[in-house]
Amino acid sequence: CSMVKCTVGQWHRRRGSGIKKILGNCSACEPYNQAWELMKKEGFDVYNIEVFYRAPGVDGDRLERLIEFFVSQIHGVAEWLTGSRTINEDKLRLEIKRKNRLLAKVRKILELRIRNPFYIRSLPTILLLNIGLNNYFGKPEEFEAAVDMLIEELATRPADAQDLKRVIPLVWGYGTGQEFGVFEAIDQAGGALLGLRGVPFKDYREDVPPLESLVRYIYDNQSAGAGIYARNVIEQEIDKINARGLLLYGYIGCSFSSVDKEMWREYFHQKGIPSISLEGSFQVGEPTGQVLTRVKAFIEMLA
Repeated sequence: CSMVKCTVGQWHRRRGSGIKKILGNCSACEPYNQAWELMKKEGFDVYNIEVFYRAPGVDGDRLERLIEFFVSQIHGVAEWLTGSRTINEDKLRLEIKRKNRLLAKVRKILELRIRNPFYIRSLPTILLLNIGLNNYFGKPEEFEAAVDMLIEELATRPADAQDLKRVIPLVWGYGTGQEFGVFEAIDQAGGALLGLRGVPFKDYREDVPPLESLVRYIYDNQSAGAGIYARNVIEQEIDKINARGLLLYGYIGCSFSSVDKEMWREYFHQKGIPSISLEGSFQVGEPTGQVLTRVKAFIEMLA
């Protein structure tokens, strides 16, 4: 698919540069597993974690065994990087506390956006989730300070009755590519992505060892494996914001996402929720005119 080809192309271009190691981790995509093998031939030191995949109904002893196995995989990553399986659990515990604090604050921002849907637009919201909560833009203290400022601005800003009357609340239900014009088209058409599949709806547990907390967070979340976990989150988001439509975006050539999107489209269609399935490129750039036209037509239909 476009995502795998784009990533492999970047690695190919960077071979011989400062990047010499690739950590592979994928729960469902077989082409990525093939990509790791190709990169070994390109001279990279590749370490591929055995995939985490929680099928529907996996609980009890079976889930506990999965958790134990995943913890051992994380120790393996540490050994690959440092030569030792030892992990600084005190530091990890502090980072978990920081992450939980920021998860709560970002959830507050998402909640406040519902009454001020156009104050923070769709693209900044996605970047807040995808980059902000993943790596804090490389500056955790500054990122948290910016989040605090946003909360204060949104909390003290009165709701605009005209905005609430004209807004078309939408849920973004699958991947988020780098064709940023799609999100601008949504905003320009009067839509607002107020619900997202990637919403951080759970905290990391602080009553268990930090490595176990890390693994349980993954297995209890929307990316645990089976599509039903993500579908449940999408449904929660639709109900929370009283969404009028659902956008399902995947990458060109990805058969896996096509299956998920079709199952979700059928499920939500039966519940009376209109949806549109989009395919775009993973690369940074302008979306095709066809994608933009379909997005605008979909939102106009909902108006």
